Amino acid sequence: METMLKDANDLRDELANLATKDDEGDNVAVAPVRISRHTISEIKDIIKFMYAGNSTFTIQNTETCNRFTYKLQVPQNKRNAPEHEKVWFVKVMTGSNNEGDYQFVGTIFNDQNKYPNKYYRHSAKSRITNQAQSVKVFQWFLKALQANNIPSQVEFYHEGRCGRCGRKLTVPESIIDGIGPECAKMVF
Repeated sequence: METMLKDANDLRDELANLATKDDEGDNVAVAPVRISRHTISEIKDIIKFMYAGNSTFTIQNTETCNRFTYKLQVPQNKRNAPEHEKVWFVKVMTGSNNEGDYQFVGTIFNDQNKYPNKYYRHSAKSRITNQAQSVKVFQWFLKALQANNIPSQVEFYHEGRCGRCGRKLTVPESIIDGIGPECAKMVF
């Protein structure tokens, strides 16, 4: 972790130095360079992003540097359904292609007895077992969310795209929330 931070800081400093020199190497006045990691730390914002309908996110343990990337998608035929009738398909990234290397693992359902709580059901059709670390981490994370208790060493990242429609985010507030301004009107 320390090496990663050192490398990120070196890169930030190098970018800042490049941005403050003109073609002749003279210093010029420019706005400071800021590198954003697209973290969401508020539990209510994590929930809003995750269940927007088309979210991709990474959960990382900063102590171990272990991380898993997931997709939660509402099926097309349920997109306009009332919130309590929606289901979310859960996929986990299994390869290096962050656009296409996802495997279906299960489904999230609304708990009709404890709405708005949700529960995960592992699919018998999944090629990934319910004992896989990625599945265990996902199940643990859902329980931690519902208990309103995410440990400080766990970080949640979104990919810089709207959690509902998938469009690239450009408005600073939207980048922070993970939901575009138009979609924010339709989510929760």
